[in-house]
Amino acid sequence: MIGGSSPSGCIMENKDEILDDFVVIDLDDLDEEESSEFKQHKESTAECLNRQLIKKGWTPEMLAERVEYHVDYIRHIQQGHYSLSHKVASQLALALGCDISEVDPSRKGETAEIYKD
Repeated sequence: MIGGSSPSGCIMENKDEILDDFVVIDLDDLDEEESSEFKQHKESTAECLNRQLIKKGWTPEMLAERVEYHVDYIRHIQQGHYSLSHKVASQLALALGCDISEVDPSRKGETAEIYKD
């Protein structure tokens, strides 16, 4: 875990639990251009996370343990199912020892922060 106590809502013991720390987007609510842009973003976030895991020689389980997220959540990010909040992107970047934009390219120029809940 990074930065102290476990963030509220981060450990998913029940797969149906809704987490406060990721963004859920219904693609049906987006117009065609927005939908295309979101799909490109989530795919590049997934690619970036996978690249960082490979660079570090880590499995999704190893990353999940370090950030105290359920491994299924990490796998969903790897598959491009979620758009990351700043908090989640920060935690992943700090755990992996990389810049936040190396996990989430949409966060170029942003700084990873330690969140304490």
